[in-house]
Amino acid sequence: MKYDALFVTKPENIFYLTGFPMPEDARVLLMKKHSRMNADTTRMRAQVILFTDTRYLEEIAPLAEKGIEVKVANHRLPLLDKEGSNRGGRGAGSLLALTLKEQRVRALGVEANHLSLAAFARLRQQLPRIC
Repeated sequence: MKYDALFVTKPENIFYLTGFPMPEDARVLLMKKHSRMNADTTRMRAQVILFTDTRYLEEIAPLAEKGIEVKVANHRLPLLDKEGSNRGGRGAGSLLALTLKEQRVRALGVEANHLSLAAFARLRQQLPRIC
């Protein structure tokens, strides 16, 4: 199956992709991005979107220079919002869902060796048309 994006949850991979110093408190969405070189050539690149929370505002500032987009949740970043608990703001799960909708992601890949079955079930419940 071909994926439009990959949801990265393993801290080592998050650090490798972003250099973010607190990878255990972040998640990454790796998006396919096409860029035209000329009329005949299209090159595939990856767009990196980092999700974290407001505790790390100083640490995320340098990431923009690397071309990394950052989405900041209003509270500590869980993998996904628990069922029915959006906490009245932009929780991580709702922020992920909103980003996937904005980016028109139809198929999302996950790190199967790192994502628990329970977390995947919550992901599927919140994003039934994508996972």
